[in-house]
Amino acid sequence: MPANKKTAPAFVRKRKGNRRMQTKEEAAKNSKLTAFRKTWLPIIISGVSVSAAILIAFYGWSALRESEQLRVKSLQVIGNASISTEEITSYAGLALGQSIFEIDLDAVSRNLKRHPWIDKAYVRRRLPDVIRIHVGEHQPRLLVALEHVYLADEEGNVFKRWQGEDVKGLPVITGLNAEEAKDFPETTREHLLMAISLADTISAEPGVLTGVDEIAYDKDLGWSILSGVAGTRGRPVRMHLGLDPESQLHLLHAVLSRLQEINRLPEVVWVDQSKHLNKIHVRLNSTYKFWNKQTILAKAR
Repeated sequence: MPANKKTAPAFVRKRKGNRRMQTKEEAAKNSKLTAFRKTWLPIIISGVSVSAAILIAFYGWSALRESEQLRVKSLQVIGNASISTEEITSYAGLALGQSIFEIDLDAVSRNLKRHPWIDKAYVRRRLPDVIRIHVGEHQPRLLVALEHVYLADEEGNVFKRWQGEDVKGLPVITGLNAEEAKDFPETTREHLLMAISLADTISAEPGVLTGVDEIAYDKDLGWSILSGVAGTRGRPVRMHLGLDPESQLHLLHAVLSRLQEINRLPEVVWVDQSKHLNKIHVRLNSTYKFWNKQTILAKAR
């Protein structure tokens, strides 16, 4: 006979009464097991996964590094003009067949900068098998006469001892002291930058001066130049410009133009106005026929 609504609760109560109650020890054990499953099991699984990934990456990297497809097959050199490609690769310490990922690019760059001609060096990988080297060379602008003759670049840095075959046609700066150049390199650099600026200013204003052969510095008298004069085939002319040389160039051009008009060739010109204030001192060249060595004093305009 099916149970009615009144007998159902009694039946349920009877089933509940048949359950065995857990002991305190069993409840504690189950609680610990639940906590382990929720807390430590995910951590263990994650650790195993990470370890497996590390092992896979390690052995994968080892295999990749030893791959024949990733060995250097080409060394490309860009930007060299004064140095041969063979010399650059020799300084770089690279060789074909190296694993491209085992090359220390920073170390290669430092090796390259040991070369006296190299100012900057950048080394890059081009996968799968090319190393590209881009060098920036010092651009020589001056010969610097110290205990030996050196080359200086456009930033006033003395970068190597000059050898005759290196570069020709540069003006030489004289009058600098070798010991002072070592003890006060920044002051020397300022002098070199002034000489470069003076040479550039003269070159930018073509006219009576045909190019600067020498730029001389004296701490008391200032600057002077040795330069040819346009329209003549005589020897170069020494021109004293004083402590502020660029400001005197316009006056020098005016004097030399006037001397050309009267068919006179100077030997020495002082436009520094050190001998006579507001006057120009000129010593004429006596190598031409009928010319006597003489001095002209003219008012500075």
